[in-house]
Parts: sequence; structure tokens; C-alpha cells
Amino acid sequence: MTREPEERTTVVTTDSGGGAGWFIVGALVVAALVAVWLFGGGVLGTGGGEAELNVDIDAPKVAQPAE
Repeated sequence: MTREPEERTTVVTTDSGGGAGWFIVGALVVAALVAVWLFGGGVLGTGGGEAELNVDIDAPKVAQPAE
């Protein structure tokens, strides 16, 4: 008595890995929008008005050696 081999079908499916990556991207987008709203709207006192910036750099005089 010989057995004939059984024919089997294997189905392989792949999953995208869940929604954790999209959750992190969404949280970063919301954080960026909140930061723009806070800083750009003047809520934190850094935006909305004219700011005066005066940068004065005095480099020291360096004498070049004679050749």
C-alpha cells in the first residue's frame, strides 16, 4: 500500500506592522503645529512684534609676522 503525496496550498500574507508609526508621525505634526501657534501667535512673547537685534563683533587685531 503506497500513499500518494498530499497537495497543500500555502498562503502567505504580510501585515504593515500596525499603526504605531502613523501615531508617532501624527504626534509630531501636532507638536509642530502647536509650536508654530505658540511662537508665531505671540503667546510666548517671541512673535507678533518688531524685535531689535544688535550684534556687535569686535575681532582682536592680529599682527602678521614679517617675511
